Amino acid sequence: MLEAAGDSVETSALRRPGPSTVRIVVQTTVAGSLYAFFRGQLRWLKSHGFEVHTVSAPGEELTWVAESERVSAHSVPMSRSFSPFEDPLTLWRLVRLYRRHRFTVVHSFTPKGGLLGMLAAVLAGCPVRLFTLWGMAPAAINFRTRVRVWANKVSCALANKVFVECPSTAEEAVAQGVCPREKLIVVPAWSTSSLSREFTDLSDASQLRAATRREWDLPPNSVVIGFVGRVVRDKGVRELIEGFERLASEFPELHLLMVGVREAEDPVGEDFLRRMDNSPRVCCTGFQRDVRRFLSAMDILVHPSHREGLPTAPLEAAARGLPVIATRIPGCIDAVREGVTGLLVPPRDSEALAEAIRYYLTNPDIRREHGRSGREWVLKKFDGKAAWTALLSEYQRLLAERGIPPLLKAERERA
Repeated sequence: MLEAAGDSVETSALRRPGPSTVRIVVQTTVAGSLYAFFRGQLRWLKSHGFEVHTVSAPGEELTWVAESERVSAHSVPMSRSFSPFEDPLTLWRLVRLYRRHRFTVVHSFTPKGGLLGMLAAVLAGCPVRLFTLWGMAPAAINFRTRVRVWANKVSCALANKVFVECPSTAEEAVAQGVCPREKLIVVPAWSTSSLSREFTDLSDASQLRAATRREWDLPPNSVVIGFVGRVVRDKGVRELIEGFERLASEFPELHLLMVGVREAEDPVGEDFLRRMDNSPRVCCTGFQRDVRRFLSAMDILVHPSHREGLPTAPLEAAARGLPVIATRIPGCIDAVREGVTGLLVPPRDSEALAEAIRYYLTNPDIRREHGRSGREWVLKKFDGKAAWTALLSEYQRLLAERGIPPLLKAERERA
């Protein structure tokens, strides 16, 4: 159900409990992050007695989250890029929303969403403020990156605690002076919540591979390198296209499968989009809800990102038995065991990326061995539910410090 909520739009799929309930709001910039990383977790938090809300920019994924998780979702217009004209209005809307619902816990993610969420939480008087630092650029190399680093610093300063998904992100945050070490908590990754039994079950992999290749005109005997993510410059799409073009004439059986939405912010550029669209051996699918079937159609996953937290796509690909080529940056180095489950290359280096792809193309046995090793490693090491449990414990600890008891089991049963 959609209803007006001041300057936001609220999707309410939750019967409001009594006044003793602790209200938690999870805020990201865009709804796709909620859909990708919090499926199951929001409903799980609700089962522990919390009243759970989500906030993001409007999007179809926000409705999916509200309906599947049975939580209240609020849409507030905001964009990924910083704007001195639009952001103050967004902040004002968030403060109004936070005050109206009297949120106890505010947990915000992403540089832009995190900053606005922490500022709004302070101005609205929310007692527990948490920020998740989802990735660090190796260094502030341009103005856009410097703004992002500044936003992360402010968010960390305003938060009571700061979560990171992997050790390399924590080390980079301390090294760059973004967050003091004593405020950081490394928790198991939200990224791994998608590694469910259904996702890791390969019993239907052959059928999915054949069906997906047929549907998207990928020859059954071709070698398919794949990309899963936002089609933007920060994800290394330019380097990927250049690397593919270096190899295309040498390997006529090579195809590129691009799975993800093209975004206007941080665009790859019209020239690169034309090169993708005009190549008969590049297949662009746009956003897809079922990534599993596209991974089944691939032989190698390439993740040439410039900045990451703990990236989802390499872990999901490894769970499906694919070798991974990624960049040697914080986050990615925790998702790929170099020379064991995949290969690491310098960021922004299309020549090195092409050489890594060529290595796998000319050494198919090693390619397959890395895929098998990656699957074994991911299934053994990563458990998404561990992140949920760690997060719940931290919520409860911070609430107890402030004398705010969570809803007791008996109260939940009566609600």
